[in-house]
Amino acid sequence: MKFEAYILPTPAIVLIAILLLDLGQTQRFVNAILNLRVGVGKHARAKLKFILIGISAFRLLVQISYLGYTKSRYREFTSNVIAGHMLASVDAEDRLKISVSRAERNFWICFMNIGLWLTVARMNAVLGHLNKKIQNSKLQGPFRPVDMPENTKPVTVRNRKEQKI
Repeated sequence: MKFEAYILPTPAIVLIAILLLDLGQTQRFVNAILNLRVGVGKHARAKLKFILIGISAFRLLVQISYLGYTKSRYREFTSNVIAGHMLASVDAEDRLKISVSRAERNFWICFMNIGLWLTVARMNAVLGHLNKKIQNSKLQGPFRPVDMPENTKPVTVRNRKEQKI
């Protein structure tokens, strides 16, 4: 569980911080990292962001199934104690409660990881789209409303001294 708690979310948090710096070079760096293609052979290539999101989703599914298993084990234990089939052992019940709480904690850690990596991927896409719009607007020149014909000049505001009455 140390991988999901310490190793997997750390780069996501760093990449979110880099994206929020709003510097062109750092955003290109994050884009290069997330779009890095990883694979063995020429047919098995995937982008790094999809691999990390897939790992997080897989670990989340594993933790969901383990959480269900521990909760069913705890329910079975308590029902056997209530029915009188088993003597109540405080130590055994405490161990089961601890395993259920650990499973819940691990579930939320995995859920946080997938949320972080989806946030990184979405922020990268939104900022990339915004940068493309800015670059396209710089290439088109001054702002021209849609209804204005191409051969007319945009209106400029003059000072009162420059206006002739």
